[in-house]
Amino acid sequence: VLLGNQKDTEAVQSVICEFAGKALLDMPEVAKRCGIPKTTFYARLKEPDTFRRWELKAVCKVLKIPTDRRCELL
Repeated sequence: VLLGNQKDTEAVQSVICEFAGKALLDMPEVAKRCGIPKTTFYARLKEPDTFRRWELKAVCKVLKIPTDRRCELL
């Protein structure tokens, strides 16, 4: 049984992985294109609540996440 936080974490990871796959980008490349250090990016993926607003905006822009799916990252 997943707790609320675990579900949220998995939802964020799922959306980012889905759109990274569609863009044919691996996670280090996503981090690089977003201007986020790789270690920071992985830490944010483990705890999505720690993403900064500008980081999420960069992820959405780089991965071309449509507006209707961006709410899943919050």
